[in-house]
Amino acid sequence: MFQNLIQIDPSTLDFSKSADILNRSKRFVLPVPALPDGGEELRYPSGHPKQGTPIYTNKDGSVQKGIVFANATDSAWQGVQGNGKEAIIINDLTPQQARCLLAKVREIAPDISTITPHQIQEVLSFARSQGLVDMFDKDLESIAKQMRFVDDSTPSPSLAAPSTFLGYMEVSKDTVHKAARLSKAFAIQGPVLQQYPNGGVVVTDGRYTWGLDSGVCERNWVLKSWTGDEVPLLVARDIPEISR
Repeated sequence: MFQNLIQIDPSTLDFSKSADILNRSKRFVLPVPALPDGGEELRYPSGHPKQGTPIYTNKDGSVQKGIVFANATDSAWQGVQGNGKEAIIINDLTPQQARCLLAKVREIAPDISTITPHQIQEVLSFARSQGLVDMFDKDLESIAKQMRFVDDSTPSPSLAAPSTFLGYMEVSKDTVHKAARLSKAFAIQGPVLQQYPNGGVVVTDGRYTWGLDSGVCERNWVLKSWTGDEVPLLVARDIPEISR
């Protein structure tokens, strides 16, 4: 639920004493096919302070079309385009949860290449019922570059066949992120407006800055040690707190 939290300006944050961390998130990828009409306009829903305004727009200013959904970890509304080039990421899940989710997808839509918006919402509803609430959109080209299937025997996905992206993947890119911790409630404008009423982690790759739920960060990211090794991360111990 959206709350009126103080929004921080990422440019004012001091990352000079931050921690170096790497993303090793395990994710379920649900590719969205090219929808016949492109889907619904990606606008904030009723009740949101920005209701009716676009979540995402095209370069010409027109509103993108696809499927609107919510991420419960940061109260952010997301929008995935229905152009056959994007996917919904369901983040922070175990192998067992991924197997259960894959079985449900195949039950709801045996042919993933023709899955409908209603069926996609069914999948997301089922995921939430299993406690999987960290969801966001991502383009397939980035997924192909930054992620790989957890099961090494699974063939690499093809951009020419979006349905081949379906399944359990992990982030494999080696980009080092600077991370700082904020213990007090805050909001931050990342790719979308994110809210953290109990505090959280702010990360930057030098180009973009966004927020992470502390628990999600701890379960899915690793610390880059001075020796170059990747070690388990404890947010409260390893990520310095900064004031805003």
